[in-house]
Amino acid sequence: MFDNKQIMNMNTITGFTFYDSLNKLTVGTLLLLLLGGMIGEKAETNILFFVTAFIIGIFYQTIIKDRTRFLTNNFHMIKKAHENVILKNKYIYIYKDDYQKASYDTDDYLKAYYNVVKNGFLMNIPTLEAHENFLRNIWLICLLYLITVLADCCQSSISEIICQYSKCAIAMFLLLLIFFIPFVWYKIQMKIYELVWEGDYYAERLEPKNGIRVHPCRC
Repeated sequence: MFDNKQIMNMNTITGFTFYDSLNKLTVGTLLLLLLGGMIGEKAETNILFFVTAFIIGIFYQTIIKDRTRFLTNNFHMIKKAHENVILKNKYIYIYKDDYQKASYDTDDYLKAYYNVVKNGFLMNIPTLEAHENFLRNIWLICLLYLITVLADCCQSSISEIICQYSKCAIAMFLLLLIFFIPFVWYKIQMKIYELVWEGDYYAERLEPKNGIRVHPCRC
C-alpha cells in the first residue's frame, strides 16, 4: 500500500507529465504552422500532423534546454531566492555559520529539492516548472512569428498595411509578449526556488533527529 506522501508524489508526476506533453505538442504545432505559412502550404490538422508536431516539440525543447543551461539552477537566482525567504519569514539561524555557507551552494539547493520531494511537499512546484519551461520555449517562437509578420509587411505597400491593420495588431501583441515573457519567467522561476527553500526548512523542522535548523522569530 502507498502512503499519502507517495500518492501525492505520483499525482504530481502524472500532472507534470501531462503539462510537459502539452508543452511539447503546443510548441511543435506552432512551429509547424509557422513553417506551413512560410512555404505557403496549409497544414492539415490530422493525427499525422499532431504526431509530427509532438516529435518536433521534443527536439525543439531539447535544443532550447541545451542552449539555455545557464538559466537552469542559476546560482545567483538561488541565492536571491534564499535571501527572500529569510526576509519574508524572518528565520533565525541556530547554526548560522554553517548554513550561511550552504545557502550559497547550488548543491545544497538540489539537496533541498530532494528533501522536498521525499517529504511530499512539492505541491504546485511541478506546475510552476511546467509554466517556466513553456515560457522558455515560447519566447523564440514569438520572435520567429514577429519576424515573419514584419517580413510580410515589408513586402506590402503602405496602403495595404493600413488596410490590413490586423497585422499591425499581431505584431504589437508579439512584441509585448517578447518583452514581458522574460519578466514573467523570472517571477515564476524565483517562486519555484523560494518554495523549495521553504519546503526544505519545514521538512527539517519536522525531523527532530536532524535538529532544528531554523525557527520563526517570536519578536
